[in-house]
Amino acid sequence: MSNSTADNTPRTKVEHHLGLVFRVANSCSRYLEDGRLDRNDLVNWGTIGLYEAWKRFDPDRGFAFGTYAVPYIHGEILNGMKKLRREVWNAKRRGVTTRRYSFDAP
Repeated sequence: MSNSTADNTPRTKVEHHLGLVFRVANSCSRYLEDGRLDRNDLVNWGTIGLYEAWKRFDPDRGFAFGTYAVPYIHGEILNGMKKLRREVWNAKRRGVTTRRYSFDAP
């Protein structure tokens, strides 16, 4: 397999730009104040956004991949938090006590 083919696989592209996901997740860390989310949750959602950006990226348009991926990463983090907030709000309406949520917890 040629080196250029290996460089364009989703896994390679995601691993190469994982630092970007951490940087965006750290900039969103102000959302962690209530203690219901863990930074790992933000990173997981951001990694999904990075993969979505990779699927839609067109290098012929002249943008660097990192520049293109940041809005996808940030948007996926926000969407994940909105979904979780909706679940917490619905649980409170039903009278269920909410606890700290993490997708990594057993």
